[in-house]
Amino acid sequence: RLTSWLAYLRIVTVASGHDSLNRTAFLSYTRRTGAVAVMLDLAVSYANVSNDRKVKFEKIDDMDALFSGGGAVEISKLAWSVLFRTIEVFPTLAKNWWEMSCPNHFREPIR
Repeated sequence: RLTSWLAYLRIVTVASGHDSLNRTAFLSYTRRTGAVAVMLDLAVSYANVSNDRKVKFEKIDDMDALFSGGGAVEISKLAWSVLFRTIEVFPTLAKNWWEMSCPNHFREPIR
């Protein structure tokens, strides 16, 4: 699901570059489906976030760099990429998730 979401984010980015109306359509669709909250909840659960405030942030790689090795991808790196790209592509929806839906036990170590 994480890799599918990264692919969707790439589609949104490319389509938005061709026509600004595409951005509005994707934003509306994504808001209605509630996909941002679902994917951010999933990504935060796989990212290396702990309650002791010793958060180890993974290096955020481009999707191509993540999969270029041909081998397995660490789930935490994939999760951090999802977090980063989602915030980058849908900042308002990500902010709404942060303020309304993000579980507190994940919120505290990141602050």
